[in-house]
Amino acid sequence: MACGTLRTWTMAILILQLVSLVERITFDFMGAVWALIIGNFIAILITVIGTFGAYQFRPRYLILYLIWSFAWIACNIAVMLTYLEISIFKQGGTVLTINTESESWWKSNGIGCKVEYESSSHTGSTSSTIIARVTGCVLEYKYVEVIHAGIQCFFSVLGIIIGSILTHRLYHPKAIDESSNSATYRSTNFQLRNVNL
Repeated sequence: MACGTLRTWTMAILILQLVSLVERITFDFMGAVWALIIGNFIAILITVIGTFGAYQFRPRYLILYLIWSFAWIACNIAVMLTYLEISIFKQGGTVLTINTESESWWKSNGIGCKVEYESSSHTGSTSSTIIARVTGCVLEYKYVEVIHAGIQCFFSVLGIIIGSILTHRLYHPKAIDESSNSATYRSTNFQLRNVNL
């Protein structure tokens, strides 16, 4: 039963990806990084569909997950390049936060971070606090976000590999050994039952 083992591995990878997606969307909600929240929500839905497809041996659901995984890898690579400020991707943050002027939760709440606030008041509005400087972080927020995106890429690549194998096995079951006699094959696989009328 190799297909059962593949199904178990596929479900395990998809469930691990689902757990990491829930963790990631939680911290994105705290920082209001809206583009990632929308992407994570869609990824959670499709990962659940892919898990259901692996559990119920539904290859079409797995194919939907596989197609989404390629797009999800591309999105996460774009996020990594944005946070690392590589090439045309700059850290303006306007794309990831959809112009809401919010920032990653990890920027001011990372391990060991000390935040200095600058108080400012706007005429006609309530006073607000603006982060002036963040120091002492063990790991800068942009590297935490890059690690999150990297974990998603890792699980997506694993999901693509093992999901493709499972989908192939579901669409193309093992062929009958050509050296075996077709009459023997029929007699062992199709049993006649006595019917009492």
